[in-house]
Amino acid sequence: MKENKIIYIICSIITIIFLIISLILFSFNNTNNNDSSTINYLQNIALNIFTGTILSSLTALISFNVQKEEKISKLKSNIKKDITKFEDIFLSIEYIYDKDKLYNELINLKEYENNKTWFESFTFSNKEILKSNIEKLKGLRSIGTLELQSNIDELLKLKPKLQIKEFQLFKSQLNTINNLIGYFKINSLESNIPKVYKKIQDIIFECQDENGQQILNDICLKDNYIYPTTKKNLIIDTLKTIISEL
Repeated sequence: MKENKIIYIICSIITIIFLIISLILFSFNNTNNNDSSTINYLQNIALNIFTGTILSSLTALISFNVQKEEKISKLKSNIKKDITKFEDIFLSIEYIYDKDKLYNELINLKEYENNKTWFESFTFSNKEILKSNIEKLKGLRSIGTLELQSNIDELLKLKPKLQIKEFQLFKSQLNTINNLIGYFKINSLESNIPKVYKKIQDIIFECQDENGQQILNDICLKDNYIYPTTKKNLIIDTLKTIISEL
């Protein structure tokens, strides 16, 4: 691709030079009413070179644009593959219900006694889900963002008008999550794990009501039944936005 760009620039310069030479020779002939065979010969040579360099310039330009589009297409494909790796992890993360918070919400709804057995069973199963989520999130470090950043930077050089604003947001979110995940390797005290994990979960999920508005509650009461509120995966939304911006 770079070679075709260089060829195009060189041929364009030569084209302009020999166009000027041709015009000078033509003007010299007309001004002096001279029909010199030498001048005509030189003018024909200049015109032939001018014509040849135009064709070469166009060929190089077309080849450059074709290779550029192929490069852009490949970069977009690589970016999508990298994003898919992150999507696979974050899609597999399940929402964890904090035991104390869930208990307080049931009390406020006056539904604790009716759901006591379910509450104990549900919060116990959440402990296993929490362990599973942590192990999955540890895999984020093995993916990293260096290659993804490199591909995005290269894409932006080829398409300067392109804007991928959400990538910096995702990178910031990922760095925060990775820093918090590092805590589990240093400090394995089970009593502290839920508190640290909550910070991670607040980055990944947002509780919403039926209208898509952010709320704090994990559960709601509807027709005398307990239902979970909608858990929107913010990271997945960010990754989908990045793909849509390509």
